[in-house]
Amino acid sequence: MITKEILVANAALAGLTDDQINAIITINNNDVAGEIGKKTSEIYQRFDQLTKDATGIDRLMGANPEKTYDYLPRAIQEMKKNLGDTESLKAQITELTAEKTRLEEELAKGASPELQRQFEQTKAELANTKTQYSQLQSQMEQKEKDHQAEIFGIRVDNDLAVASRGLQFKSEIPVSVQAILLQNASTKIKGMNPDYIDDGNGGKRLVFRGQDGAVLNNPEKQLNPYTAEELLVRELKDVLSTGRQASGSGTVPDAGGDSGAGAQSVDISQARTRQEAQEIITKSLLAQGMTIGSDQFQDAMDKLWKDNNIQNLPLR
Repeated sequence: MITKEILVANAALAGLTDDQINAIITINNNDVAGEIGKKTSEIYQRFDQLTKDATGIDRLMGANPEKTYDYLPRAIQEMKKNLGDTESLKAQITELTAEKTRLEEELAKGASPELQRQFEQTKAELANTKTQYSQLQSQMEQKEKDHQAEIFGIRVDNDLAVASRGLQFKSEIPVSVQAILLQNASTKIKGMNPDYIDDGNGGKRLVFRGQDGAVLNNPEKQLNPYTAEELLVRELKDVLSTGRQASGSGTVPDAGGDSGAGAQSVDISQARTRQEAQEIITKSLLAQGMTIGSDQFQDAMDKLWKDNNIQNLPLR
């Protein structure tokens, strides 16, 4: 981000007035805010699609479209109601098993043709019901697994996008080529077995693992785990401006206690409803480098919600 100190320190810009410097800073800040808003919108759209794919429940649209943070819990609740089918099948299995046992006892005493027919029918129904139940359980488990995998992918994509914000390509490389180079590097890094581990401050940090499962450590950073930014710099070293270095550990300050000052500085005075407050806080936390769905993000959200008494605002 451009600051007054950076502009003043640049000899080529020594002739700028304070008004001109402030105008440049304002334009830059507005541009950054626009990019953050665009990225936030893209993330919400992907979450909406994942929710639809995983639950089969559509988001409510219309004059006032349902917010993502309302849509997801509602869809989960509706999906749970639909699980009544599973409970119904379990009840059928119990009932048919009892009937099968009764008929087996009757057959042991000497069965009539009608009793034999009932027994065979009950046995067939029981087998069919067990098959349906097993298939339904497998489908739901697979949906949950796919959903979690996609959420994880979005989380990694977002962290890589945040890590790439400060990269400076050589001026002679066209912007269109820069995008391709960055995409190729990101794809390669995503193949390095990304994982989230405890960062020691109550949150999670992104690391990468080798084929043997061991965390990849950076020999130039006291063998601390590689951050996403450091790997991007390593992969793009031949096309980045000279002197560009990875910034460090890549961990985001914890949202609680003294280290949560960044999260506590969020201004929600303009929020008139809980929904508006939620949107303001989400955009601010994303701008601080936090990731939707992470423990750190949720802890910061909960603290800001409590500290600002957002629950006392009207819903809409």
